[in-house]
Amino acid sequence: MFWGCPCHPPWRSGVCGRVLELQTLPRPVHGCLCVHPQEFPLLPSLESPEVLVPTEFSAANIVKPIAEILTDVSRLLLEDLPGSVASEAPDPVGQGLVQPKEPAVKVVAPLPVCQLRDKLLKDHRNLTFDPKTANKHLKLSRSNRKAKHSPGAICGQPEQGPRFKPWQVLCTQGYGHGHHYWEVEVSSHSVVLGVTYRSLPWEQQQGQKFNIGLNGGSWGLQVLEDCYLAWHKGQKEKIQERLYKNLGVSLDYGKGVLSFYGLGERMQLIYSFHNVFTEPLYPVFWLCEGRTVVLCQRE
Repeated sequence: MFWGCPCHPPWRSGVCGRVLELQTLPRPVHGCLCVHPQEFPLLPSLESPEVLVPTEFSAANIVKPIAEILTDVSRLLLEDLPGSVASEAPDPVGQGLVQPKEPAVKVVAPLPVCQLRDKLLKDHRNLTFDPKTANKHLKLSRSNRKAKHSPGAICGQPEQGPRFKPWQVLCTQGYGHGHHYWEVEVSSHSVVLGVTYRSLPWEQQQGQKFNIGLNGGSWGLQVLEDCYLAWHKGQKEKIQERLYKNLGVSLDYGKGVLSFYGLGERMQLIYSFHNVFTEPLYPVFWLCEGRTVVLCQRE
């Protein structure tokens, strides 16, 4: 019996059993359905604490950890895995070694040495020495592409302006933008090659045989018998590498990168400077007694 419900007043309690059976069913009154809570225990009341309140769903909370995992996997595939050709795998049929057809993921391999030089040679520059800047003991060839230190002779043209007191010489060409590459051949160790602003001092500094790399406007690589010294702002850094008689110099002015390479069976990076260049840079050389430097030419 539904107490307090307008659909079931007390006087209906004495009606026949058929009517009593119908009392157990909910009845609509003026379009509404009256349901007693005790007859439907599975439907909690609105005041019940067991009612589940919908939680706020955020797709970012699910996507973010997945994206982090994919980023780590991509870094592993592109950086940590070897960039060389995949190793040979045994043939499951027993027919010896077979080469894998295609890797599932295309790995970016380091640029082969031969391709690196071919790429640099696209920006090769044919340099010439500036005879007006050459020290008087440096003998230049007629084409100004070869310099030799002849200590017993006074070489060079008549004075046409300032020239180096150290055994140095500038090149005529200067570069203030873009990428440039040149190659030189040295007769032996005890030479310095580099680049400088035009403001490199002409005078010899006390206690120094050269002034390349001793200030903030010049960068130099000193070739020694068993190692190299990278010079800038008077600071030197030792690089343990074998002696190369053929050297390549790459200047990327916009990126601020100056690199020196040893040329042999493989092209070996010796050292790279990273700096912000603000003025045109000129190739510069220092030669010890009896040394020769040749500027390599390409058509």
